Amino acid sequence: PQTHRRPRRPRPSRVDRACGYADVLARLQRLDEAVAVLGRTVSRVPESGEAYRQLIGTARALSEQAEPFSGAVAAPEVQDDRLVSVVVCSIDTQKAKRIREHFEALFQGHRFEMVQIGDARSLCEGYNRGFAQTRGDIVIFCHDDIEIISPDFRARLLAHLRTNDVVGVAGTTRLIGANWNSAGWPHVHGCVVHRGSDGNGFFFHCFGPPPRSSVEALDGLFIAAKREVCEAIKFDAAVFDGFHFYDLDFSYRAFMAGFRVAVPWDILILHASWGRSDPSWRDYAQKFAAKYGGEKIAHLTAPPINWPIVQFSERAPLIAFHRVMLAAQRAAA
Repeated sequence: PQTHRRPRRPRPSRVDRACGYADVLARLQRLDEAVAVLGRTVSRVPESGEAYRQLIGTARALSEQAEPFSGAVAAPEVQDDRLVSVVVCSIDTQKAKRIREHFEALFQGHRFEMVQIGDARSLCEGYNRGFAQTRGDIVIFCHDDIEIISPDFRARLLAHLRTNDVVGVAGTTRLIGANWNSAGWPHVHGCVVHRGSDGNGFFFHCFGPPPRSSVEALDGLFIAAKREVCEAIKFDAAVFDGFHFYDLDFSYRAFMAGFRVAVPWDILILHASWGRSDPSWRDYAQKFAAKYGGEKIAHLTAPPINWPIVQFSERAPLIAFHRVMLAAQRAAA
């Protein structure tokens, strides 16, 4: 007689099993163990949006406890006396004063200099002019409306620039458009906190885990590079003579030249603005596409947001959340 076999259920993947196990741990209020499991899973399968989103949700829950596990781990102190130069373009005297005082506090006791350009004709022109006045072994180019809130910033940045050539806080491993994040998840990496448009609350953009390979392009709110990179890759003030695409062009050419471009998670920056797209943005987008070819830079419109964003009403909880996310990465190391 003919027998009928029941169709086999597909075996759950390793990611599914890990996420299921982490869910059980979370239900038992063993959130620290759940975060560690999910951190290892994201490290092994970084393209898994399911695991990444579950990690973020579990990390948020753990960070809300009175004593989230592991806490902050200080960056190891290594003798590194490289001179750091900071170049900022700002036409706002109050912002210029605040950002100078901010970096002076961050680099207190370390070799440091700051160059501020108050009359830049473009960001490319201003950054090139500012760089020409620096002497630093490491050069930081950044916006005037940022605040670096991660602990041990100086030690962490120097450590990253011992093994990498360029460091940012948000970038992509697949540059396909006029926005650095055009490729979307899972090709975007890093984290940035933005203030709410009304000045209240915070939006923590969890773009993606630290990439295994060099990124292709960076967002320009913060870019740090070794001096040899800046000497080899000038900002293209001839093509980008306004205030757009200085960052994508510089970082992508650095990547193409073989420099290693990194986006770590342990440098957390609060950005007061969300960026701006004035009417000239599209004109410069066309120039950017023409420079690198329409096949490479195929998308000239803003991409849909497909990465997790966590909202906080106060600063302390977002810092606790960031610590837990770093602990998850350490668990995977």
